[in-house]
Amino acid sequence: MSEREREGFFDPLFRSSIGEAAKRNESLTLIRPHSLRFFWRPKSTRELSDEAEKRQKALRQGSLFDRELAKIEPCPYELRMAFDDADGPHDMACGDWETAATFFNWQKLYGAKSALERLKAIYEKDYFQAGVALALGTVKKRPSQWLLLGIIRLNETVQPRLL
Repeated sequence: MSEREREGFFDPLFRSSIGEAAKRNESLTLIRPHSLRFFWRPKSTRELSDEAEKRQKALRQGSLFDRELAKIEPCPYELRMAFDDADGPHDMACGDWETAATFFNWQKLYGAKSALERLKAIYEKDYFQAGVALALGTVKKRPSQWLLLGIIRLNETVQPRLL
């Protein structure tokens, strides 16, 4: 797929806000944020032990997917993204597994603080200036709660596509 084709490929999923997607009864959307701020806080010992317990429970339940998920090490930080869309400000936990994986890889190379600062610079400067889309979705159990599923480096479409 050419770069031009990739740019327009996701156009049907873009909405101006989470509210617009909700009004359309959609469960997946892409938003181009008007502002973007990546931040974090250390998880408490209690939060980490709760996560470990949930992972062990998933292992005991036996599905292959749950077993694979349970192997993933929980991130010692709660990673969050604050952003503005057409409806105003939002602050969400970052459910993007690639962000956590990048943190772990960079932590080995640069240490935790530097890894987090590098992620912040990439999202807030590099991605935001070059073009970024936030993938947001809901789950069946909580259809009105929107979750940040992914952060995508994606150029804006320069010209509307015909047909």
